[in-house]
Amino acid sequence: MDWGTLLLGGVVGFVVNWCWDEYKRRKKIADVNRRYSFLARRYTNLRNGTTATGGTIEITQNGDGTFQVTGSIQMAQHNGRAIFG
Repeated sequence: MDWGTLLLGGVVGFVVNWCWDEYKRRKKIADVNRRYSFLARRYTNLRNGTTATGGTIEITQNGDGTFQVTGSIQMAQHNGRAIFG
């Protein structure tokens, strides 16, 4: 076996291994996206599970399958004091 064949085999092996790892990574991300994409939406904050506070939480799914959560609150006045929903 000469050095050229050995070098070519190493390069081909490296490229095939990289392609296989990339395939597995993308497949895992696609599986996560497919399984949990229904969670991405806007939710209403509830106090004690029944009373709306006026605030919301928005969950968005990133391209890599992770989620980003952002929330907003609405301030209300009660007897001259600020109450956070």
